Amino acid sequence: MSNPPGSPKKNSHSDHINESYANLPTVSRRLSLIILIGIVVGIIEYLITSLLSYFLQLRFDFVQQQVDKGDMQFLAILYILPAMTLVASVVSYLSPISAGSALPEIKGYLNGAHIPGIFGVTCLIVKAIGVTIAISCGFPVGREGPMVQVGCAVANQTMKIPFWKRALIKDTGVTGGRKEVEAEEIDKEKTLLLTIGGAAGISAAFRSPIGGVLYMMEDMASYWNHETTVRAFGCTMTATLVYSLLLDASHNKNYEALILFEDIDHKDWLTADIPWFMILAVFTGCLSVCYSELLFFFQHLRKTRTRFRSPMEKTIEVTICSFVICMVPLYIGSLFGCKELPADMKVDDHWGGLARFECEVGSYNDMASLWLMGEEGGIKELYSRDESKTNVFSVETLALFIVVFLLLGGFTGGLAIPFGTFVPNLFMGAAFGRMFALIVQEDNFIGVKGLSSPGTYALIGAGSMLGGYTRMTLTVVIMIAEASGDISIVMPLMVAVQISRWVANFLTEAYDHKMMELRRIPFLHDTVDKSRRNQSAGDVMIPTQPLNRRECLKKLRTIIEQDNLMRSAYPIVDNEGYLLGLVHGLVLESVLIQGFEDDENDEDMLPMEAMADPSPFTVFNTFPLSKLFPLFRKLQVEHVVVLSSKGKPIGYIPRTCLVDHDGGEVETNHHKAMSHLDMTGTARNIRRQSTGSNAPQCVPPGSPGTKPANGFESGELYDDHLDASANLRKLTSWLSPGKIRTPSKEYIERDSTTSSQGARDTAVSLHDLADRHAEEESRLTVKRVKARRDSFSGFQL
Repeated sequence: MSNPPGSPKKNSHSDHINESYANLPTVSRRLSLIILIGIVVGIIEYLITSLLSYFLQLRFDFVQQQVDKGDMQFLAILYILPAMTLVASVVSYLSPISAGSALPEIKGYLNGAHIPGIFGVTCLIVKAIGVTIAISCGFPVGREGPMVQVGCAVANQTMKIPFWKRALIKDTGVTGGRKEVEAEEIDKEKTLLLTIGGAAGISAAFRSPIGGVLYMMEDMASYWNHETTVRAFGCTMTATLVYSLLLDASHNKNYEALILFEDIDHKDWLTADIPWFMILAVFTGCLSVCYSELLFFFQHLRKTRTRFRSPMEKTIEVTICSFVICMVPLYIGSLFGCKELPADMKVDDHWGGLARFECEVGSYNDMASLWLMGEEGGIKELYSRDESKTNVFSVETLALFIVVFLLLGGFTGGLAIPFGTFVPNLFMGAAFGRMFALIVQEDNFIGVKGLSSPGTYALIGAGSMLGGYTRMTLTVVIMIAEASGDISIVMPLMVAVQISRWVANFLTEAYDHKMMELRRIPFLHDTVDKSRRNQSAGDVMIPTQPLNRRECLKKLRTIIEQDNLMRSAYPIVDNEGYLLGLVHGLVLESVLIQGFEDDENDEDMLPMEAMADPSPFTVFNTFPLSKLFPLFRKLQVEHVVVLSSKGKPIGYIPRTCLVDHDGGEVETNHHKAMSHLDMTGTARNIRRQSTGSNAPQCVPPGSPGTKPANGFESGELYDDHLDASANLRKLTSWLSPGKIRTPSKEYIERDSTTSSQGARDTAVSLHDLADRHAEEESRLTVKRVKARRDSFSGFQL
């Protein structure tokens, strides 16, 4: 069949090979980058597991030795309090963004909101070591959630290596507005690679490569395509493979209690179990809501309090809370008596199994075992389907354990320590599922016969609890089935997870969404709010006066003084008023700073097309707002030009107009890329094309005004990042005296306890100080100070 006239000819097989060969260097770099991220994430997860194996065994031995000696368990905290105090100090002073799981912040970042320091080297180190120490000290937290941030940080740092950076940044020599388009594509590529890194982190922790891809796709990522699926699968496969190979090569270490869902004795569930699974899902959905609400309560309490906000006070708070969290379980274990071991079981001196605690040889303490065996080891014991282990844990023990673990787990919310919430959910869900099965099946309670083992109910309870907490469905089912190797459990698990999710959605909003609102993280949702469904593009657009093909320098300078450049964009029109392109406000400012700052001739006429994007997105003013949200979200659009019924531009809609946030302006990743865009070549080209003395007289559209302040009014995350950076510089200077220069004036420090107005006043005073010394500085330094000033004063997240 011949091609239609004027259509390009189809490539032959040889043309396809030639094209593939030409693209081989770029493809090879990208492939090697994906593999490198997976390898590094797998190695980091193995190192964390090795440290946990050593520290948990040390803690188990220390507690047992103190008990055998007859000493008070109070001595068991001699090494816990200093360790947690150190972790809290490092987090509070050097990396506040490392506290908690940081999943809401990552979700906002992948949606487009720029959050400083979230994937830095300091955050990577503090997160990995901090969560390891927290788990080792007995905190009711997990490492799986923080591994998402670790994976993203590894991807972010790997992309900065020059060899792989070339796979993202192509030196095409393009100038003008096309540079902005190229920067947008690079920003999208970075976002996708960060998403892939997060998938590698969660997949290595659960040893579930498919589950890691689905988790990022279903819950975290706002932008996804087919290529991302393929690349993420390759990265998660590499990370899981490397982690598994390293574990298999370490035969002399005890990792069994740190690996979830392995060595299932047998797989069983019956049709008669389905109604009970559904009832269990209702209860676990309610339990997940209790946990998320309690966790959010303490997060909100510590976030909104007016006292105890300094790093020192946060460190002292962690020390006090560590005493409570680590001592309560030990004393609760002392309240329970000893139980005889089943005939084919034994208690040894390794953590991860049943603990003897205060009992004689041949017996065990079931409550102390739940606390000392570790969360992963406890989960494996709870879902065990061995008939000899049916009554290892009594109903009373499980009930009290769930209540205490729930209270202590919620109490950790907002503390200055890294922690995750996935494993605590699985632990509580498994305990509740096993308790539910014992109540239903034992003669002392309901006494239903012919049902599956309590271990099956524990597995269903763990999955439904996690589904109700995260509001995910497919990811939870695949992750648990993949990690446990029990494919037969998929169908009842799907039913339980869906019911649990329905119950949790009915009772409260998702925890991550509430945390994003609490921390004022901007987020662009999939759909428009009900109150705005009848609006159109013309209702939300920002009216603007288009710029001509050539504009005088005086008018452009007036524009950047008056307008909010963080969200502004200027349509370029021809003589008849039809659209020719779009200029981003930050690009316009960058051109003027890098090429025309010292130009005293305000009458020069500049060609605007040289710095414009020639193919912006456009909609008519009657375009429904419900269709505009998917356009911005799925295509990662930053600006849309609004046209009248005659096809002429009458305004524009920035992405930040649709973002859900509370007050102030929003700096996105796109803004960050634009602020760092080098427009020197473009400015030089425009300067050559300017008309100079032949320029007609131009009149600015109004008197100069004051450039409004941008950024969030709260500014907490931004302030914490600046304070942490300053503390890190001080620490480095103290460790290396005489080698570190004094911080430059261009870096604007702000106290996290000051108000936004006070911060702006501080920034203005620093700028005035820099201006007074401008005569002693070179012109290049002055430009760098001004550029840095605009970059930092334009963002207060």
